[in-house]
Amino acid sequence: MGRIRPLSRTVPPPRRGLARRFGARWKPRAGSLHTVSVQVLERMFAAYRARGVEGALEFMVEDFEAVIGPEMSAEPDVYRGHDGVRRYFAAFEGIEDVRLTPEEFIEDGERVLVPTVLTGRGASSGIEIEQRVVQAWQFRNGKAARVDVFTDLDRARAAGR
Repeated sequence: MGRIRPLSRTVPPPRRGLARRFGARWKPRAGSLHTVSVQVLERMFAAYRARGVEGALEFMVEDFEAVIGPEMSAEPDVYRGHDGVRRYFAAFEGIEDVRLTPEEFIEDGERVLVPTVLTGRGASSGIEIEQRVVQAWQFRNGKAARVDVFTDLDRARAAGR
């Protein structure tokens, strides 16, 4: 689980609204800090879909960090700043139609956990791929400050303890 693998099924088309647009389940708690954080993520995912990486960067602090561990990648790394995020997405160069689809937003202390499906298609092979991950987002000053990526929800939760 967590590794890129050929699609055995297609991801259903997104519906409207947060739950509809992303197929995600989330019930905000009135006045919750997470209400704002989830709204930032909602807008960031929408900006990524509309304008790619540059659109998503508008919702990240300048010194943003993305941590991809060894269980997630043959080349684990910490991607720092906006240039680091661009470098991470440049690694998908051989994959067409890369999509990140959040399935659910889960409040977890100061973080928001987001089970996400990454899909795409090999540019030369045409083989469809799917990778399921759990992103653990942290925020600062109303923007995303860090994301750690895990293979499953249990590992993401354990890392936050």
